Amino acid sequence: MSSVVAACARIKAEVVAADERDTGQRAVLNYGHTLGHALEAASGYEGLYTHGGAVAIGMIFSALVSEALGLAPEGLPERHRQVLKSLGLPVRPLDPVPSFETLARYVMQDKKSRGDVTTVLLEKEGSPVVRHGLETGILAECYARLLEVV
Repeated sequence: MSSVVAACARIKAEVVAADERDTGQRAVLNYGHTLGHALEAASGYEGLYTHGGAVAIGMIFSALVSEALGLAPEGLPERHRQVLKSLGLPVRPLDPVPSFETLARYVMQDKKSRGDVTTVLLEKEGSPVVRHGLETGILAECYARLLEVV
């Protein structure tokens, strides 16, 4: 695990160094953060979620959206679930589970937003892409699928 963490830290440092002002490619480091930040905000930042736990749930959500849009290969969300669960991270929103409508308000306020729904998705593992103008209907469907996890 320490070699994985070291490799991730090195990659993150390279991305940040190439985009110190956070105006471009650095946004890809926010994979999972859009829903993760919304979960933290909806819970009032009172400790229900760790930041890593909220982002883990957000990663699965982003994988579901990526798959639903046909960007990522089928099975990506399940691969995320297996890995994150094996690390002891949550794989679905915690009780009390917020409604999609509640989360959508926070998603619209995300720092990547340009007045629309913007998030980082995956075309495949290791290939993130920032997408703007996502339809809330698809997001609501993917959130419902996220809640189906036991």
